[in-house]
Amino acid sequence: MKIYQQIHNTYYASRSASDEDKAKSTYELGEGLKQAFETQRSYDPNYAKGDPQRKQRNALKFKKVQDIHLCLVKAVGEMNGKNTILDCVWNNPDDSWYNKYCTPVPYSCALTRFLMERLVSAPASASRKTIKHATELICLVFKSFEENNFFSLPFFDQDERWNGALRDLCTEKVSEATFWSKVEVGPHFLALVLEGRFADVLAHYLQCSEKKPILTEVFAQMVHDTDPSSH
Repeated sequence: MKIYQQIHNTYYASRSASDEDKAKSTYELGEGLKQAFETQRSYDPNYAKGDPQRKQRNALKFKKVQDIHLCLVKAVGEMNGKNTILDCVWNNPDDSWYNKYCTPVPYSCALTRFLMERLVSAPASASRKTIKHATELICLVFKSFEENNFFSLPFFDQDERWNGALRDLCTEKVSEATFWSKVEVGPHFLALVLEGRFADVLAHYLQCSEKKPILTEVFAQMVHDTDPSSH
């Protein structure tokens, strides 16, 4: 019990922490507990014999997780971004540490992960309403990005030197795949998207995910640019 308490204290996020920090803390706590459990389990001589009840519980949970994922598949249909939204890894219920600290289906897309992870981690408590809300919100966000042509970065003023340099570098380095794997998704991110503030969405991404590499490089280009009129 002592080791689990130590892990909890290590990754605990205070109530005043941001939603992004709380989500990160929850993920790291789960990974820490999983590793501790696997280590402890390796010393258990009875585990190798198998536990029929545990396997039955895991199989039941796995079926519920599949049903939740199928709801997402149906909601997405053939819309653009389908592969990005649905990209995931299915953990084997017989080999995985299947409980409330484990995600049976780790999604690659940060948006899908944020909205679906809690549902698939505790499928028994996921209602039809919460599943419907999550899947529809994922589709809405992706459609908003497409309608606003986000990855063409149309919201920059090319006449402004800094914006021109930033747009050129973002066009080169911020791909759709990179963005959706790295962006920190939370209530703030979703609010920006729903309000149509896509320039702020990019700023959020750069500050949270690519702050040093891109912004530092743009600044360096501005400082060493021998032909300011080129921007």
